[in-house]
Amino acid sequence: MEDQQEPQAGADQSGTPARKHVFLEWYLVLVLGLVNALSQADRAGLNLIVNPLKRDLGVSDTQISLLIGLSFIVLFTVLSVPAGYLADILNRRKLLGGAVVLWSAMVTLCGFAKNYWQLFAGRMGLGVGESPVAPASYSLIGDGVGPARRVRAFAAYNAMGVIGTSLGTLAGGAVYGAAEHGMLAGVPVLADLKPWQLVLVIPGLFGFLLAALLLTISEPKRRDVAGSDRASYIEALRYTLLHRRRYLPIFASFVLVCLASGGWHAWIAAAIGRSWQLSPAVIGRTAGSIGLLLSPLPAFLLAYVMDIFKSRGHNAAPPLVAAVVCAANGASALLVLLAPTVWSMWMGYGVWCVLSYTVVGNVCGMMLVEITPSHLVGKVASIYFLCAYFLGATPGPTLFALVAQYGFRGPSAISQAILVCYPLVIVLTIAALLAAALEIGRYKARLNAVPK
Repeated sequence: MEDQQEPQAGADQSGTPARKHVFLEWYLVLVLGLVNALSQADRAGLNLIVNPLKRDLGVSDTQISLLIGLSFIVLFTVLSVPAGYLADILNRRKLLGGAVVLWSAMVTLCGFAKNYWQLFAGRMGLGVGESPVAPASYSLIGDGVGPARRVRAFAAYNAMGVIGTSLGTLAGGAVYGAAEHGMLAGVPVLADLKPWQLVLVIPGLFGFLLAALLLTISEPKRRDVAGSDRASYIEALRYTLLHRRRYLPIFASFVLVCLASGGWHAWIAAAIGRSWQLSPAVIGRTAGSIGLLLSPLPAFLLAYVMDIFKSRGHNAAPPLVAAVVCAANGASALLVLLAPTVWSMWMGYGVWCVLSYTVVGNVCGMMLVEITPSHLVGKVASIYFLCAYFLGATPGPTLFALVAQYGFRGPSAISQAILVCYPLVIVLTIAALLAAALEIGRYKARLNAVPK
């Protein structure tokens, strides 16, 4: 009986797209994707400079892991709760614009940090600025893109994050190399910064331009506005707990993939550098180019295939496809870590990029929006990200670092830790995705059985 009374989230009452013009739908996704790309670019820059940062600041791998994870994610996740509430009641475009200005200022300040704790504080401020991004973006895509294109919309949004990671790595390597060779010696202010500081400063300067671009999109009409002003987090929590069998595997899938990706991205550049004695400039140039060429298109093509399956009534297909891709991604990670030569290592990295785990984020985002009423999406999404980042992204870098510190020795310790942790978490992710496929299939079957 519970399914007969809940709104069918993901479509409006008439069955027509939430936006009348497909071009405007995709323009909305493009601008939101650029926001996502820039937010990922500054994180990729920090991951690239782990080795020089550790050397110059005189800190341990565990301290670096706290800088990457804890400093940023604590306020990011805590404030995503009120940010989700604001995304459900305020103009989301303006909310995002203010967030981009704030985080751009904070990431620029990170580049001027002189010691570990100044950088730690700057990363906390960055978390404050980025906290509204995901809830507001998910809500905008849910209302601004028609159901028939929603998986592809989430895929494009997340693909832009992958592009941002690759561009951040590529640009970070280029900036680091240029600074090492004295090419910025005549530039006021910037010439006084170390190469790793410049890698942090540059992305922040682009953020102010992106904030202006947000003014060119329109605020879409909410799909179901009844009760939106009265909705509270108590209602969102009550709804989530009432339907916990549906939400739990979706939440678990995303938590686990964040755990795996948090550890991987935090340490793979350092692991490659230590194993093969490569500089950040070389790693950034190579990894960034490979990721930029190979990561985005496969994820989008998979999303297109999943949209076709959904249109034909195969509602459990997206999480099943995601589980298969996730398994292949875990296997490809072994190619990177066990490669006998540097060339085969980069070939393995290319395979890993093609089989990107971001498909899991696409599928989980789509399922979350489709089973949640529109006036609760921002709040439920903020709870979703709160769990994912506190239980996944925050402990991920530190977990890998602790396994390396206490389980292995020598320059290859972090590589061996990744080799142990990453495949294990991927296996658990696959199990959660299979459970999500079962639950989403049951949910859609119940909805189809309800008399129209």
